[in-house]
Amino acid sequence: MGRGQTRAYLTGAVNPSSNSGIYNSGLLGTGGAKLDNPEHAANATENTYASLRAEKVIALGLPLGQGDVRLHIRNTGNNHLQINKPVYFKLKEKPTTQGLSIDLGTLLGLVEGVSIKGELFAGATNPTSGIFPNPNFGTPLPNTKDQLLIDKHGEYYLSVIPPMGQTFNAARLSVEMPNTVLTVVDISSTTLRVYNVFQLETGTVCDLKPIFTDPGEQSGLNVNLSAIKLLNLGKILTNPSNAIDDDKTSFSALTPGLLSVGNYVSQTFFFNHLATAIDKVRFRVSLPVGLLNVALLNSISFQAYDVESSVGSPIQLSEDILGLDLLGIPVLGDNYTIPMEFTIRPNQRFDRIKVRFNTTLDIGGGILAGSLRIHDVSLAPSAPEVSGMESAQPKNTTICEGDQAKFSVIAVQTGDRTLTYQWQYLNEKTWSDISGANLQEVTLPNVSLSDDGRRYRVAITGGNQSCPQTIYSADAVLNVTPKLGKPHVTITNVIN
Repeated sequence: MGRGQTRAYLTGAVNPSSNSGIYNSGLLGTGGAKLDNPEHAANATENTYASLRAEKVIALGLPLGQGDVRLHIRNTGNNHLQINKPVYFKLKEKPTTQGLSIDLGTLLGLVEGVSIKGELFAGATNPTSGIFPNPNFGTPLPNTKDQLLIDKHGEYYLSVIPPMGQTFNAARLSVEMPNTVLTVVDISSTTLRVYNVFQLETGTVCDLKPIFTDPGEQSGLNVNLSAIKLLNLGKILTNPSNAIDDDKTSFSALTPGLLSVGNYVSQTFFFNHLATAIDKVRFRVSLPVGLLNVALLNSISFQAYDVESSVGSPIQLSEDILGLDLLGIPVLGDNYTIPMEFTIRPNQRFDRIKVRFNTTLDIGGGILAGSLRIHDVSLAPSAPEVSGMESAQPKNTTICEGDQAKFSVIAVQTGDRTLTYQWQYLNEKTWSDISGANLQEVTLPNVSLSDDGRRYRVAITGGNQSCPQTIYSADAVLNVTPKLGKPHVTITNVIN
């Protein structure tokens, strides 16, 4: 997964036997459903895995053979897990569904083709029997939520989010293949692997890159979990991990997809800590040429979240945010702009940010033909700012030799760290610190003609106490003129 994350693995007991994970049999049994090597999920390695296979054989609504699968794991020693923190099942590979299915309910969007879900339990102990239900498996927590996630390597995880303040000591992953009277024929199976199960320690404010992204949403429907057989995710969000993979030349692509399902597509980025209300998010994106119109930019918006709750109002992309003249943006040969960087500030504490591409305008007109390409996403932690006043930046100054020169700056503190200053001068091609010049204003006494044309600037450090950031002022030029009344001789030619 990367990003230097510390994992706390669940290494307690799992389903006591392979058959204990199979349930919901059909008329002729569970078919090929099985749970292999469940104990391999209860370790801290990446080399072994538990394998879950759910299967159903249905004809004319009759479940001839069916088996859903559960993997139930308790924490080490049945101890409580960390409250308010998700549990992650590492799947690594994307879950796959194979076979033939003709289900009118699924095709009409009335039922799910397959369900992969997570649950959390309180009071779980080592069961004497693996048969479901079993009181030793514990009591399920209400209002848990799950989310399929992808890391920067393209590996998949199922995140199970607990309700706030609830204690728990076990987690369960289930693969279910429901059937309805609308099922005509269904001979299919879904397979996934679980390599390990863990919680993550909270990161620091200096962890700038997202640790996860999602596989995309369309009108609030998580297309990869709720209708894994119906919707082709690749048509909505391609290469989602490319937006967080540290390669700014690669990109994910949000595309107006199945517009009959809804009117927006989105990609969400998850950070490993709660950012402050003064932190920003930096994006690097390319836009289709059709969006080079001020009236259409607001089809792209950004919404911050604190866990599952939205915070603040959506921020719509605008010409002001881009800080560019739209008519002057270079366009590449494939009718996309060059990658552009900009920042947004949610003005609330947040741990994730959702990018929405509203496709309503595209219906019937092809106005937004193309994709929103997201090359990179990162936090831009709180940093000092130079005041917007014209007099805030250091100004060029002209003085006589022997006099003193002064430069000053007006900076704004944006975090909890007191601002510090370090004035510098340009020594040929290298900026060098001026000893003792650590205030908003610097005084240079008794300047000489050799200082004429020298450039000065100030490094300003501030922001969050635990993650200080440094910015630099504009540089200013010192012009030194000869003092009046003092003779000066300039030798222009020497004759021997």
